[in-house]
Amino acid sequence: MTDEEKIKRLIHKIGLEFQLQDEVIKKIVNSPYKFTRETIHDLPLVGIETEEDFEKIKTNFIYVHIGKLYTTYNIYKKIHKQSTNLKARWKKDQM
Repeated sequence: MTDEEKIKRLIHKIGLEFQLQDEVIKKIVNSPYKFTRETIHDLPLVGIETEEDFEKIKTNFIYVHIGKLYTTYNIYKKIHKQSTNLKARWKKDQM
């Protein structure tokens, strides 16, 4: 069995495990950073008021040879506050 056949079988096995089509798994494998960006973009971040709310949607990404990409509730609060302040300042400047 060639490496290409092994990869196809592994992709199919992963697809079955996560109920995803083989093409979706190929895209994930070939473009992990794009997948990460799209996944983060699609997270329902509106209405998070407590750490429990944050933990329900929290997701992690592991990159081989790089490490784990994740965030904490405190970092989320800090970035959300900065974003809110920037939007308010921009709106004020537009008036």
